[in-house]
Amino acid sequence: MKAQLLKHIQTLSDSNLPQINALQTFARCFNSIYGQCAFISLEAAPVAGRCQVRLVLRTDEQQAAHFDNFVATEHYLDAPPLCEILRQNQPQVFPQLPDSLVTALKGYQLPTQSMMALPIFLDGVIARWVLVLGTSSNQFAEVDLEQAVLLANLAGSYMARIDETEALRQANAWIQKELDDIARIHQLLLPQEQVKITGTRYAVLFESCDKAGGDYFDIVNLSKLYAHEHAEHEADVWGAIMADASGHGAASAVEVAMFDAILRTYRGGEEAGPAEVFNYSNRYFFTRKLRGSLITAAILHYEPRYRRLTYANAGHPPVIMLSPRGEIQFLDTQAGIPLGVQQDWQWQDASIEVEPATRFIVYTDGIIEALSPQHEQFGLERLLAVIENRAGTLDDLISRVRSALQQHQAGMPRTDDQALLVFEIESS
Repeated sequence: MKAQLLKHIQTLSDSNLPQINALQTFARCFNSIYGQCAFISLEAAPVAGRCQVRLVLRTDEQQAAHFDNFVATEHYLDAPPLCEILRQNQPQVFPQLPDSLVTALKGYQLPTQSMMALPIFLDGVIARWVLVLGTSSNQFAEVDLEQAVLLANLAGSYMARIDETEALRQANAWIQKELDDIARIHQLLLPQEQVKITGTRYAVLFESCDKAGGDYFDIVNLSKLYAHEHAEHEADVWGAIMADASGHGAASAVEVAMFDAILRTYRGGEEAGPAEVFNYSNRYFFTRKLRGSLITAAILHYEPRYRRLTYANAGHPPVIMLSPRGEIQFLDTQAGIPLGVQQDWQWQDASIEVEPATRFIVYTDGIIEALSPQHEQFGLERLLAVIENRAGTLDDLISRVRSALQQHQAGMPRTDDQALLVFEIESS
């Protein structure tokens, strides 16, 4: 019997045991010592003379597999004599049940020939009771009550851990679903298809640190805003924005979703440059209580008729310009502070004349701050070394950047989102 008892206890020690299997094991554990039993788990209710039933476990295993679990509902047992027993705070044995208890328990289809009332302790205080109901009179007459209480609490503690593990598993599943939903929303904020831009080629690298991330970009064909002076055969006017909310993960994804919502309300005219987008967005960030977060961003606006690129920077890594001859220039003129720092800050535009075959590279700090196993950052120099190689298409360039990052990280998980856009102005 001892070996069988130890086997049952060992089974209960598995926190991944399904609840129904744990209940069956609990029943077998008691049955192996005290004979065939049934069980009710309950606790005293605020209403006098009533007990709140938490669990009913019948005797045979087939019924045990379909136990009635009342945890999610308020199910009360009207039994003043039983409440009086519980108030005594002592384990007790009843060779025969009083008629009043037999009547009270009749609806549960349980044996009522004899009973043990065993307290279950939590932090040294009785938190619940287990009624062990026997199938014959005097079934528990020779029981060592102290041993029965210890056994009930040992098994109960294991079952509580199983319940807690299941509750944690369910909570994690709920959290994961919420994160998946946020990630899905975040992905929907990004361009869903290739934006057609005549006269400019572009390619994208985007890798999020978690399922949801704080990097954001958008590319827009703006030619329809210049319809009065733009012919169909001409190269398109376009704009692009890249932003990075502080931190990463779900919270940052929510920040960029709010940023995207603000951008969608902007209705600037032809004369409004990229800086005005920042001025407008920043004002609306301060219409809500400060959240202790900020957003860096860079905006490009290209007008092919004048071969003019206008840009603005809000605390973002400077845009890299690569000339057809391989010369590197950083577009950091008039760099401003991030969004969400100072309400009345005014960003300024800067412009540059662009020659054909010029490339512009916009990126987030997750690229240059990517870590190796030795915690060395990827760095700007490595990025420039990859960018300077103009061989192949823009997609080839993106592949080289991705490969260089993967080689540097050598299996290390990303610690931040990684985004990079590269544009190339075609010849007229």
